[in-house]
Amino acid sequence: MTTKIRNQIVLTSATHYLVDSPWRSVDTRVFVVAEGACNDKTFGAILSNDPGLHSSADLFSEEHIHFDKAEYQSIRRALKKANEQNKVIDRRGESVSGYHPNLYEKLYRQLEEKYLGQKVYLNVSFEEKEAVKALGACWDGGARRWFVMSKSANFDQLTNWLPEEFCNLLSLA
Repeated sequence: MTTKIRNQIVLTSATHYLVDSPWRSVDTRVFVVAEGACNDKTFGAILSNDPGLHSSADLFSEEHIHFDKAEYQSIRRALKKANEQNKVIDRRGESVSGYHPNLYEKLYRQLEEKYLGQKVYLNVSFEEKEAVKALGACWDGGARRWFVMSKSANFDQLTNWLPEEFCNLLSLA
C-alpha cells in the first residue's frame, strides 16, 4: 500500500487578467499571475486558462529549483482555483483581433526577468560551443546565438564570452 503525499501550496499573491479568447466556444481567456510556495519552494507563475478547455502554467524560481510533475499539477490546480477577489484586471475589448499574445508575452518576460534575470547573448565561436553549453548556456535558434540568463548559477564562469559592453557595465557596478 502506497501513501499519497499531498503537496502544500501557498499563494502569496494572484492577479487575474481577463482578455478576449481566440476560441469561439469560450468568450474570455484568463491569465493568472501569482507568487507563492510549493512544499517551501518559492515560485512565480503565469497560468493561461481557457475555462472549460485547457490550462497551462509556466513556473519560475530564483533558486533554479525543479518542480516534479505532481508539484506542477498541484500548482496549476491552485492557480485555477485562486480567489478572483484578489485583483482582477479586465482587458477584454482592447484587442482588435480577439487575441492577446502581447499581454501574455509581456507578463512572461516580467516574471522571467524577475526570477531568471536578463537574457545575455554570448560571443561564442563554433569551437567553444560545447564549453559554454556545459556551463548552462542555451542556443537561441531565432537569433542564432548562444545566451545565458544573468541570474543563472554559472553566470560568473561565462565572463570570457560576455560582450564587451556588458563587461563594461559589470565593472561600473
